[in-house]
Amino acid sequence: MLNDGIRDGPGNDDSNRDWWLALGVAGLLVGTFLELLRQARFVVPLQTDDLIYHLSIPATWLQNGWLAPFTPWFHEPAPAYGPILVEMLTAAMMALTGGEFWARLVLLPFQIGVCVLTYGILRRLDVPRSMALIVAAGTLVLRPFLLQTFSFHNDVALTCAFLLAVWGGLRGPIRVQPNGATLAFVAGLALMLSIKYVAVIYTLVLVAGAALWRPQGDPRNHATSKPLRAAVAWAGLTVLMLLGCWTFLRTWWITGNPMYPVEIGLGGATLFPGLYSSGQVADYAVSWPTIIDLFVSRAEEYTLPTIAGAIASACVLIVGLAALIKRTRGRSAQWVTVGILPVGCTLAFLAFVPFGEPRLLFPVYALIWMAPAICIARAGEGSATRRSAGVILVALLVLMAAWEGPARSMILSPLSIATAIVAITASWLAGRLPRGQRGRAMAYASCALALALGGMIYVYDPAMRTEYARGRTFTGKYGDLGRAWDWLDDATSESPSVIAYTGTPMTYPLFGRHLQNRVVYVHVADGNHVSFHEYEGRFDDNERRSAIELTTSLFRSRLDDQYWLEQLRQQDVDYLLVARVGLTSKMPIEADWAMRHADRLDVVLDMADAKVFRVLDDS
Repeated sequence: MLNDGIRDGPGNDDSNRDWWLALGVAGLLVGTFLELLRQARFVVPLQTDDLIYHLSIPATWLQNGWLAPFTPWFHEPAPAYGPILVEMLTAAMMALTGGEFWARLVLLPFQIGVCVLTYGILRRLDVPRSMALIVAAGTLVLRPFLLQTFSFHNDVALTCAFLLAVWGGLRGPIRVQPNGATLAFVAGLALMLSIKYVAVIYTLVLVAGAALWRPQGDPRNHATSKPLRAAVAWAGLTVLMLLGCWTFLRTWWITGNPMYPVEIGLGGATLFPGLYSSGQVADYAVSWPTIIDLFVSRAEEYTLPTIAGAIASACVLIVGLAALIKRTRGRSAQWVTVGILPVGCTLAFLAFVPFGEPRLLFPVYALIWMAPAICIARAGEGSATRRSAGVILVALLVLMAAWEGPARSMILSPLSIATAIVAITASWLAGRLPRGQRGRAMAYASCALALALGGMIYVYDPAMRTEYARGRTFTGKYGDLGRAWDWLDDATSESPSVIAYTGTPMTYPLFGRHLQNRVVYVHVADGNHVSFHEYEGRFDDNERRSAIELTTSLFRSRLDDQYWLEQLRQQDVDYLLVARVGLTSKMPIEADWAMRHADRLDVVLDMADAKVFRVLDDS
């Protein structure tokens, strides 16, 4: 950011203002870091997907060996076969600390990447530095991104990789002689594909756009290219892409379908058979209400806030209309970035993704979020007054986007207010120094600010700290199941145990706060030990059943309580948790079995929705 400002030269009237803006962004980063540390210290992970696989997969690897097979019983099996880069990083952090404390910080570098790349893309699109800095800071407090960073989901990481590819693609990535832009583009694609299945649709859109679009003044000097050097460079980039696709290649090798468990077909013909077709995953009707809900609905915590989302989306249309009316070739990159790409990605999403979760559209959110800055910058070209007004309007938009949930509490906290005061004071002092000394002064001030605030985490909000320190409890969100988790955690804190479970796919709390327990699923019949892809049968396409119902039926078809009891003994199980199956109201059959075999299983916690049994010694 500072180098970008230096290149603009002394004639830029934004140079003095940008010091305090840059330090404000640094202050937000520090605030986010402190909030992540506070949550790691006092708040248990509560997101459903985190407890099913984002945390359970790393914990299983630490228990059974690195990259050990993972089977999400009572849940759809896609996580067992999909890309796992973020889970690998989480496992590495868990291995270092014996818990999820520092794993909370795994997504922070990706959120910083989203911020930096947003700034870089806007600067390439001729947006003034001040406005680009404010919009980049907005990604740090935008409700969807902030909530995701505080969880263990991988959508912010996907967005960072997407923006890296866009940043590289703005200079025309497809060349005979690859350059740094080509590397950034391919690295972004490879990183996306190593993070999430849905990256496939974004990769297809970006590759198609890179093949069809030519930026103004794109030099394609084929005569000066060196064939050998170009061949080596493309070979390296190919290896990079293969590394990004390794989970797809692995899944293809073991299942015969790179996108398993979903069946892939074309024109009525089955190309790659799967456990179920996309129609069995969910009933998802594409309609205007559905599309609106994906972007501005308040019903989903990962959507854009209604007002901010509506303004940002309107700016996409305004930029598009301006491009069509003026037909200014020099601004075509702006329309491609915030107009064509979001529309193309959204259409691909609606066409291929069988369920409409807003968080899967985060790359589109990031591009739409840039549209207001581009819109206002174009309207204010040549006028310092209008440009200043645009900066204020964009800042207000950022505040509207942040005015909900954890962003609001973080902005209004005493710690954040203190951060703002220190940042403004430091920037004012740095602004009074000679130009040649400002960069060094800003670096020292930023480091001092980060160190000072970093030591305040254990005195931050004493009342809230006391509230969370009373006990790590899940009962507020999960009721009886949460009480069972807390009971097992207390019972095994001093004596690591083997815990068997049934009925619930949320297994991470069973590992214990220090990952001291071994967690197993005990089969109810002989011959049901196969993996999902080894199942030879197939459910009728006409059965509109959820993936959870399909997999639950698949692995619980032949019931044998004596076999089940024998497996409990062979796996040295100490405790058994029985909870209601998936999303239904039924208790698993094991609850009745355990009650019938009181000589083998002693009920120690008996509740309506969850029961805990102690497995007794045969002697």
